Amino acid sequence: YNRAGAPALGVASAPAMRSSAEAVAYVRELRRLVRGVGAADARFEDGSLRVRAALSVRRLGDTALGTPCEVAGAGSLPELGAALEAEFARQCALVDAGQAVERRTMLW
Repeated sequence: YNRAGAPALGVASAPAMRSSAEAVAYVRELRRLVRGVGAADARFEDGSLRVRAALSVRRLGDTALGTPCEVAGAGSLPELGAALEAEFARQCALVDAGQAVERRTMLW
């Protein structure tokens, strides 16, 4: 249960997604399953579905993942995709400039 007393479910996946489109498809399928079993209506609009997606970048050829940052606050699947794209661009710019990515949650 969350702080408001509503049932809550947390899902964590392995770092296997390589694009915002893949992450959005994952959340779309997860939402379909949650609705299908009747666990929740899973609507961004009323807060019954919220996503905190962690994203990290690494240079081509590197095997270690970079420092992850979370993206939160998207109000729809298209917004989630846009938020992930924006965070990807932000992290790439930092890495390209030789700066460190700091772990944090970025609100959309």
